[in-house]
Amino acid sequence: MCAFDNNNPGTPLRTFPGQPGTAFTWFVDVPAPTSVDFLVQDANGEAAQTAAITVQPGSSDCLN
Repeated sequence: MCAFDNNNPGTPLRTFPGQPGTAFTWFVDVPAPTSVDFLVQDANGEAAQTAAITVQPGSSDCLN
């Protein structure tokens, strides 16, 4: 799985290789208001892409 910046789609912002299961958690480390989409590829090579998701500003206090 890869996360792409919609304004610069050539190179992934982040790659998340070998994700098992059907759920995924990412502690977002790109600035707001970056527009991100995800490209997911299964073991058979089939791919799907999400709609754009805009990173919102927030606090990291809950991570401390």
